[in-house]
Amino acid sequence: MALSEPGKDRHTAWADQHRLAGTDPRLGFAAAILTCSVVWVASTRALPSDAVMPAVSTVLLGFAALFGVIAWRRGRTDSANVTYADVAGALTLIGICAAATIDPDQMVRLVQAGSAADQSGNLSSQVSMKR
Repeated sequence: MALSEPGKDRHTAWADQHRLAGTDPRLGFAAAILTCSVVWVASTRALPSDAVMPAVSTVLLGFAALFGVIAWRRGRTDSANVTYADVAGALTLIGICAAATIDPDQMVRLVQAGSAADQSGNLSSQVSMKR
């Protein structure tokens, strides 16, 4: 199959070829949002309530970075269609909005709980070494 067909410009033919191959950025966006939803539900069941939104926003920003790298590597832009750079921007916006909902006191409690757990772990390992 030729990349350019009669009646289509090069960019449209390129976009059609990649949509057929299943590499549409919209599919990646849907998969990232679905994954973040699963992380959110799993986090509410497995993590303390103070750690849920930091986990979700971290996953969203991680996906944004991944899609940003993909967009940078592809280097092609198509103003008529959704691109990987668009997906990276949308995930960044959603991740920043999720991070904005985190209360600073919530992070302080989370860090203090982590440092208290580290200190108690160090004490128990020191006690077991003395025995």
